[in-house]
Amino acid sequence: MFRARLRALQARLAPAGSRRHKYLRAFWRRVRGGILLGPPRLTFLLPVDGADRAALDATIDSLLAQIDRRWEAVLVGDRAAEVRARLPHDPRIVESAAAGDTAARFNAAAAAAHGASVAVISAGDLLLPHAVGAIGRAAASAVGTIVYGDEMDCSKPDWSPELLLAFPYAGRLCAIPRDAVARLGGWTGETLAADDYRLLLAAARAAASSSR
Repeated sequence: MFRARLRALQARLAPAGSRRHKYLRAFWRRVRGGILLGPPRLTFLLPVDGADRAALDATIDSLLAQIDRRWEAVLVGDRAAEVRARLPHDPRIVESAAAGDTAARFNAAAAAAHGASVAVISAGDLLLPHAVGAIGRAAASAVGTIVYGDEMDCSKPDWSPELLLAFPYAGRLCAIPRDAVARLGGWTGETLAADDYRLLLAAARAAASSSR
């Protein structure tokens, strides 16, 4: 009953197709997308070429379930536009039009990112609902800090440049300040298989701060 009255009121005050109706629809999309809350805290770079559809959908679902809605997901790869077309409509999910190898596309997407930090994830990676909020708070507490987190089956050590020389214990998820990516040399085709390890080593050499 209430819904019917609300629709009748809407039809009278903002008829479909009217400027007011279009404005309200655009405003509601911004509210649902979290855009009114401010710029993204974190931009995720998600490669889609060769990704399993079910795994990719599970990763997207874990992003959509984030309590802190201030995130952005950039789909990277030749199939980015195709994948974006079948995903739920959300202004925070975009595709990168950058060309080149995967490393070049990551660097271009990071340079164009709106988030304060960027992080590479893969299809099948699942984030707990509080992940964006926790990473955002840790990054905001010390500007320029690289933030990495524990995994469900792995509690990682605190930041140690010496331990990092032995093995890449930081793993995923690793959020790097957007403006630091280029300064640290970005991703390269030769070391892409090592994920963010090369960037972390560069950060350690530059005495950059990091936090778990």
